Amino acid sequence: MSTRSIIAKQHGDSWVGRYAHWDGYPSHQGASIWRIVQRDGWEVATRVLVDDHFYWSSLDPLQLPTRPTETRWEVVEGYGIAGNEEQASADEWYTPNDYKESWCEYVYVISKAGLLVIRIHDEMPLGFFRWNEPEPNWESVQNTPAAV
Repeated sequence: MSTRSIIAKQHGDSWVGRYAHWDGYPSHQGASIWRIVQRDGWEVATRVLVDDHFYWSSLDPLQLPTRPTETRWEVVEGYGIAGNEEQASADEWYTPNDYKESWCEYVYVISKAGLLVIRIHDEMPLGFFRWNEPEPNWESVQNTPAAV
């Protein structure tokens, strides 16, 4: 079973995002996004993760340039495996208005200042992590107790 998530970008006072199928828990997805942004900068990372690709099978900041096993996938070196137009389209966005119906468990909102992590089932922000601070302990973020 996969842990689904939404990788989003700040959009005014809100956010818009894309679906990511595998490994959406903070100890993987949060860590992967953090490392990609630290390596490439938030503007490039946001463009590749949210604007250029409409669906992610999985993120991997160490992704090598390999040949995809199926035509519906695109290998994005240094980012992971993205779905192509067979999987999603440019006009498919998740927003705060519809993300609860997404079957996703987490939202990761990338902004110039940092990364906001939200656990969807209890609408709990797990933290806002600034890019200029040390990398968070993602296991601790992941294990934050549910809001009461």
